[in-house]
Amino acid sequence: MSILLADIDATCAALGYSDGQRYHAASDAIQGLKHLIWILRRDLDNHEYRRHLGCAKVLQTDLVYMLPDYVNDSDYADVLIRLLVILTNPTLLLYRDGPPRDNHGRKVFLELIDILQSYKSAFTRARLWSSLFDKLKESLEIVKSSSFLYDNLSNN
Repeated sequence: MSILLADIDATCAALGYSDGQRYHAASDAIQGLKHLIWILRRDLDNHEYRRHLGCAKVLQTDLVYMLPDYVNDSDYADVLIRLLVILTNPTLLLYRDGPPRDNHGRKVFLELIDILQSYKSAFTRARLWSSLFDKLKESLEIVKSSSFLYDNLSNN
């Protein structure tokens, strides 16, 4: 067992907890989220770390509960959304040459697809989507106002 697998388990356990109403992040949860991103960027060819995170169900038990409660904290929101995007990348994007042809590679490929399909039920929470909508709306308003300023400056 890789040392990073134990590190993933420890990091996931130290993120925080949900009491059913609100997610209570640990004081160093943002560092843990950044650490998970760091680990995923150094994943092996067999995607061992991604598969381990999928089996640990950190997305279903922590990340989708954390996002609605911390979406207004820009540091948390940026790191959380980045981690969610990395974890939910389509499996074919991980394989540049198409699906593997060997038996072991095919098994890993299918396992990654199963993990992605298990994420679907976690994204059925209305509270998650309303918080993502609010964050996107805020970002688009910033872009709109900055383009308005740019247009006014360039016309003068």
